[in-house]
Amino acid sequence: MLRFFVLMLILIPIASAAYGIKLLRDVLFASLQFPYPYLWMQFFAGLFFLGVGLYLIGGFVVFRDRKNGKIPARRTKNKRTTQKTEGMIPSVFLMRSFHWLKHYSIAYSRILPKIFII
Repeated sequence: MLRFFVLMLILIPIASAAYGIKLLRDVLFASLQFPYPYLWMQFFAGLFFLGVGLYLIGGFVVFRDRKNGKIPARRTKNKRTTQKTEGMIPSVFLMRSFHWLKHYSIAYSRILPKIFII
């Protein structure tokens, strides 16, 4: 019974995506449908229904695959945000943020310490 309920629940976004495709097809052939007074309004409604349907179907598939262990969970900490900056002299911290400059400038070691001395 639970599987039947889940099947009926997943049919709602599928029907929404199908209705969005139908509306977009009707705009392509300039066939105006009843609730929409203009073709541009029908086009954006079709995009909305298609986008919402695909978003919900994709979310369901990703959730199910994560639960079954087919997709690894996302990392919780970013390597760049965990860099230690406490107790660091501000000039040294600024020099660290310009580490990429040493590849482009020969005078890296002479210019940066003079600029960032506090």
